Amino acid sequence: MTGGLEISVVERDDVVVVELKGSADISETTALESRLAGIFAMGRNRIVIDLSGLTFTSSVGLGSLIRAHIRCRESGGGLALVNPQPAVMRIFKTTRLNDLFEMYGGVNEAFEVIKVKGVQG
Repeated sequence: MTGGLEISVVERDDVVVVELKGSADISETTALESRLAGIFAMGRNRIVIDLSGLTFTSSVGLGSLIRAHIRCRESGGGLALVNPQPAVMRIFKTTRLNDLFEMYGGVNEAFEVIKVKGVQG
């Protein structure tokens, strides 16, 4: 765990599932950026981010998610967010980022959609 944000990463087939727990405030975002950069460095571009344990995200945390989303799309993959807590979902709705991201109720549902991203032509 890094301060107030715990980040766990698991690979399933060709999809990386990232689970966030705690608070993604400005002091914790460097760890998130670093983990995402490592995922991209491994050539992965299909990512599911489980937000069910995330209690808060700052604008800097949102920026990290936006950059990851853009990078996945530009490389022919996809990024999905899963099960944001009500307080975190309010932030997405207030900023209208819920219109940008694909959001799902569970990891398995998101996994099934994201695993085929980039495969179809």
